[in-house]
Amino acid sequence: MNSKGIQYVCINCENTLKSLEEEWLWHCQSCGLDVSLLDNEKYNGKDVIGWTESASLFLKELRENNACKLLDLLSQYTDLKGKKLLDIGCAAGWFLSVAEKYQLIAIGIEPDTGIAQKGLDKGLDIKTAIFPDESIIDSKFDIVTFNDVFEHIKEPFTILSDVHQQLNEDGYLIINLPTSDGFIYRLSRFLSKLCYKPLFHRLWQKGYVSPHLYYYSNTNLKSLVEKCGFKLVAKDHLDILQIKNLYQRINHEGKINRIVSSTLYFSIILVYPLYKYVLPPDIMVHIYRKD
Repeated sequence: MNSKGIQYVCINCENTLKSLEEEWLWHCQSCGLDVSLLDNEKYNGKDVIGWTESASLFLKELRENNACKLLDLLSQYTDLKGKKLLDIGCAAGWFLSVAEKYQLIAIGIEPDTGIAQKGLDKGLDIKTAIFPDESIIDSKFDIVTFNDVFEHIKEPFTILSDVHQQLNEDGYLIINLPTSDGFIYRLSRFLSKLCYKPLFHRLWQKGYVSPHLYYYSNTNLKSLVEKCGFKLVAKDHLDILQIKNLYQRINHEGKINRIVSSTLYFSIILVYPLYKYVLPPDIMVHIYRKD
């Protein structure tokens, strides 16, 4: 309960949430779920995280490598060839392009028509709609994926119920998303408590049109998803950055001066081996099978 007497309940374990140092941020002391109110009109953002050609150039290899890692992991549990896959919130279809190389029948659904058009222009099968939609409601899929999408969903139980209905028996669900277990999230939270908030706000996408509504851990995500008729069969992590094209990534918006960007670049180079191989990863992957 906060100073205004408002109470919120955890969607996962139904315990009362605790208000934290930000008025929009709440935490479940029982299961560890972090919850934001950033979808409230009071915090409406105007910034859009969109598809830019410059960003696509230096992120392309990282995205493709991560997509291959996901599909290679899934292939250990089911044959992919000819299987029907639905990518929810597919953006410009980067994951669909890789999925097709694995001989999957890949379909995407994306509400942002501008971003979706980038994929449509490349011949990808993308429905410009919000899941679930009548364009796919009668379809059955062998695989459903959420790539950096699930943390934006306000009512995950409802969406997971819809996914469960549209999956074939023994179908698979893949979720990858940023985690509260990660080093960068923990560091940003620590810095926020010391009154340096930009990194923490950016991780939550505060001020953006589509902010993060939840930060899950490995434990509470598993608990929530398994309540909806799924069984966790594998978990892993994805890389959040790579050294190749790192400087271009730091500078592509032109908002950081050369001294700061160079300092940031060389600092990351120095700590990269530690971050990649020792520290807790910031992007988690869960693969579930429909029960």
